[in-house]
Amino acid sequence: MAPVGLSPELARFVHEAVASGIYPTEDALFAEGVRLLWQREQLRRDVQVGIDQLDRGEAIPAETVFADLRKKIAERTTS
Repeated sequence: MAPVGLSPELARFVHEAVASGIYPTEDALFAEGVRLLWQREQLRRDVQVGIDQLDRGEAIPAETVFADLRKKIAERTTS
C-alpha cells in the first residue's frame, strides 16, 4: 500500500509501477524518486554557480570553449 498522503492517481501509479516490475518494491520506487529530486537540486545549484560566475564576468568566450572541445575530440580520435 502506498504511503498516506498520495493522491489516488499517484498511489495508482506506484501500485502499477511495482506490479509491472518496473520497480521491485515501493521502497525502491520512492528511493529512485528521492534520488531524482536530489539530482535536480544538485543541477540547480550547479546552474546557479554558473550564473554567479557569469554575473562576476568570469565567462569563457564560446570560441575558446569550442576550440578546446575540437582539440579534445581530435586527440581522442587520433589515439
